[in-house]
Amino acid sequence: MYLIADSGSTKTDWVVLDAQGEVPETFFTKGFNPTIVSTLFIIDALKQSAQFLKAIPATKKIFFYGSGCSTPELNNVIIEAFRLFSPAVEIEIKNDLYASVHATTGNDPAIVCIIGTGSNACSFDGNQVTDDDFSLGYILGDEGSGSYLGKQLLKDFFYDTMPAAVSKAFNDRYHLKRNEVIERIYRRERPNEFLASFVPFIRDHIQNEYCRQMVEDSFDSFIQYFILRFAHAGDVSIHCTGSVGYYFKDIFEICLHKHTLKPGKILVSPMDGLVRYVKKYLIS
Repeated sequence: MYLIADSGSTKTDWVVLDAQGEVPETFFTKGFNPTIVSTLFIIDALKQSAQFLKAIPATKKIFFYGSGCSTPELNNVIIEAFRLFSPAVEIEIKNDLYASVHATTGNDPAIVCIIGTGSNACSFDGNQVTDDDFSLGYILGDEGSGSYLGKQLLKDFFYDTMPAAVSKAFNDRYHLKRNEVIERIYRRERPNEFLASFVPFIRDHIQNEYCRQMVEDSFDSFIQYFILRFAHAGDVSIHCTGSVGYYFKDIFEICLHKHTLKPGKILVSPMDGLVRYVKKYLIS
C-alpha cells in the first residue's frame, strides 16, 4: 500500500493507494509546511488522524509533495515525524510544485503556478522542473495568495481605507479587535493560515469593485514577480493549482491575457492528476 500527500500550509490531502492501484480511502490533515511548523506539530496532527494511523502500518512508501519542502533540512522535519510511526517506511519528498506539474502539463513545456494560502511558480521544460525555490513566504512575498489578500484586507480595515459598506460587512462578520489581530499574527502559530482565512469574505463580495480590484492587483503582482521573470513566459501555457487561483480563475485569466500570456489548466487541487502520475510512473 502507498500513501500520497499533497500538503499546503493550511491542509494536507491524503490518498491511500492499494496494491491494485485502487483508492480505498482519502482523508485530510492539517498542513505541514516545514518552514512554519515543527516535527512535534506534525506528529501531534498525525496522532489525531484515525485514517493515517490505520493506513501507516501497511504502507510501503509515502509520496509527500509539500509546500516549503525545498532543502534536505526542511524535508527532515517531515521525515522525522513519519519515522516515529513507521521506522522502515520509504519516504519520497518533493516540493509541491512537482505535484502541480504532474497534474497539469504532462510532457509539454509550461510555467506552473500554485496560488493557495501561499504562492510559487516554476518552469518545466518537458522533462525537468527548474527555478522552483523562488517564493519569499507570507511575510516578504506570496503575492496573489490567500495570505497576501488577507493581509491587504486587514490593513485596509484597520487603517480605515476600506469602502464603508465593505467595512461594515467585514465588521459584522468577524468583530475583530486590533489587539486580537496583532496577537494572532505575531504571537501564535500559523499566521499565514489566519490571514488566508479571510479569502471567503473576498469571494462572497467579489462583485464589489473594491474586492475585485484587490484580487486583480494581487494577481498582477504575482504575474510580475513569479511569471514574467521567465523569458519564455509568452511562449508556453501558464497552469495553476490552488484554491485562490481556482476560485478567482476568471480574474486570473483576465490578468494573464492583459500580460499577453496564455492560460492553461487551472485546478483547485493537483491530487487527481498526481495519483495518475504515481500509478503510471512510480509504482507500475
